Amino acid sequence: MWKRTRNKIIENVKIEKIWFGWIGIAHTEDGKTILVSGGVLPNMIVDVKILRKKSDFIKAQAIKVNAWNIDLNKTKICKHHFVFDTNLFTNTENENTAKVGCGGCKWQILPYEEQLNLKEQVVKDSFAGCDFFDNVYEWIIWCKKIFNYRNKMEFSFWKYIVNKRSEKNSEELRREKEVFSNWSLGFHKQGQFSKIVDIDSCLIAGEKINEIFAYLKEKIKNSALPVYDQFNHSWFLRHLVIREGSNTGQILVNLVVASKYLDENKKDISKWTKLQQDLMQDDYLKENITTFIITENNGLADVVKWQDIKTIPLWGWGNIFEKLIIDNEEINFRVSAFSFFQTNTYQAQVLFQTAKDMLPKINWNVLDLYCGAWTIWISLLKIWVWENLLWVEIVEDAVKDAYKNAEINWIKGKCKFIADKAENINFEAENIWVVVIDPPRSGLHPKVVDFLVQLKLRYNFPLLYISCNPVTMARDLKMLEQGGWEVKKLKAVDMFPHTHHIEMIGLLK
Repeated sequence: MWKRTRNKIIENVKIEKIWFGWIGIAHTEDGKTILVSGGVLPNMIVDVKILRKKSDFIKAQAIKVNAWNIDLNKTKICKHHFVFDTNLFTNTENENTAKVGCGGCKWQILPYEEQLNLKEQVVKDSFAGCDFFDNVYEWIIWCKKIFNYRNKMEFSFWKYIVNKRSEKNSEELRREKEVFSNWSLGFHKQGQFSKIVDIDSCLIAGEKINEIFAYLKEKIKNSALPVYDQFNHSWFLRHLVIREGSNTGQILVNLVVASKYLDENKKDISKWTKLQQDLMQDDYLKENITTFIITENNGLADVVKWQDIKTIPLWGWGNIFEKLIIDNEEINFRVSAFSFFQTNTYQAQVLFQTAKDMLPKINWNVLDLYCGAWTIWISLLKIWVWENLLWVEIVEDAVKDAYKNAEINWIKGKCKFIADKAENINFEAENIWVVVIDPPRSGLHPKVVDFLVQLKLRYNFPLLYISCNPVTMARDLKMLEQGGWEVKKLKAVDMFPHTHHIEMIGLLK
């Protein structure tokens, strides 16, 4: 059965609705459910390729759009958006192939009101079967700044080679790699790991980030240093990361390179030395960039951070400062190259204010079982002056960042951190008056659910649950209700316009 169905094409499939994670829901003529990936939207008519067939559903990939009911004149669309790729979902090439096809914020082609309607439906579908939903849920909180809101962007370098290998011999391909006319810096092409769309600017990136990106791109390109080849794990330039303090104006730039390349290609050491000198002597960069670092990453994975990396500051301290404003109070944070910080500063303030307003004002001792998003609890601890905060987090770097930011805000003495898995925590909770949790996308570990149920049986305090995945949150809330908790409030916040991501906040007592 597998051999007969895999890669089989089903034509003219109508997408009925969107499930969380941007999975399209469709049905075959005999009623079998098709789960379609590939950036589809409701009412699209697409051809799909079967990836996997089960007894009750089919997993498939969209390979061709035959029709859609979308008026592209009703919204502002980035010129690099995948909708402008005339060969959408195909592997054919044309003269514009390096400039179009970005699969980042795919929902740009929908008016923002329609995006909110889709997210609202995703939330309702996620909580289908939860009896409490209709009584506690409120309309999604929309984002007032829908463009230029991101404070962090990661761009990838790539040598964009047009797919004509069959017409060239190995020597011609080698020479082509040394020509920089197809040099790209941007984001992955829709559905294609092997291609990077050459970006001029990004509509959701901060305006200052776009300005500095364009300036650096030209300067780095003129260095004639080769860009990294992900297939052969060779060459030099890998990533460019720009972080901005939206409320402070400070800028961090991180240029990631594969330093081992220079060990094997001594002739390019002078190019690299000259580029670094040019960067350090550039008046515009020194005036606009707070800190500039170089990261040496020789790992095989296509990620900015790997186990064995080395960071070297060209100037500055290797970090910037950002602040959040909640209840007219400023909360300050140190943000380093690899530390976590909400990528939408403006909407993070809305999210944190919403969380604060859901809880009654009281002097509490607080237990946080996942302090990866330490920004929110430092913020609330400072403006509310909770008695003490106990944090549990497995990522030691996050714990170090949390300590530093607690110190910056003069509340270090009120905080205690434990670097461990949430499911391993074991302590008496007589002095804990509230529990807050912000788990990963996979939701709560069963041991954590059991722990919270046991707490509810012995104590009577509120539980605040923040989630980036309404599906796993709905599952967890049902289990917690069965264990004695009661869902009192449930809200959704749109943190990232033009994407499928949704943030949820729930209060249980």
